[in-house]
Amino acid sequence: TRQVGRGDPRDRWPPFPKPRLQNLKEEMNKKVLVIVIGIILVLGGLVIYFEKSQKVEAEVKDSSNSIEITHELGTINIDKVPERVVVLDYGALDVLDALDVPISGVSKSNTMPDYLSKYAGDEYKSCGSIKEPDLEAINEIKPDLIIMSGRMADYYEELSKIARTLYVSVEGSDYMNTFKSTLETYGKIF
Repeated sequence: TRQVGRGDPRDRWPPFPKPRLQNLKEEMNKKVLVIVIGIILVLGGLVIYFEKSQKVEAEVKDSSNSIEITHELGTINIDKVPERVVVLDYGALDVLDALDVPISGVSKSNTMPDYLSKYAGDEYKSCGSIKEPDLEAINEIKPDLIIMSGRMADYYEELSKIARTLYVSVEGSDYMNTFKSTLETYGKIF
């Protein structure tokens, strides 16, 4: 039997307050839930933003007919992503390898760094040494692009007769900026 008004806890109004610990748990759960939802929304927005950004970049590359690149020894126009690339500089080869650019021919010598040793194999045509190009071997490849550096500067005109030739250099006095500029150039091309 229940006695109304006689101290039965079910009859009290307002009901017993929840213990403080339980209130804190509920508040923390709500805050955590809000934070998790916020993170999900932000990540979802970033994914959508980057997907749109990549589509725009791809459309810009596809819609333009040619990319003009001016370097220290001249200017070249590239109208498509090069498929047959000859690289006559180990620094450039290192970067292009990291970017997974397909390479057809390289300078080969006894001084090739170990981390580029895969390019010493027969699947990559030897295009001379790091100091002197083998013009006949390069011509046999029929490259879309030749990438060279300071050691080969004297051969620029001859190499340019074979294919578009990009001269890359990194200045010691402004290394980071010239390296960044070179990477941006590779980004435009590939």
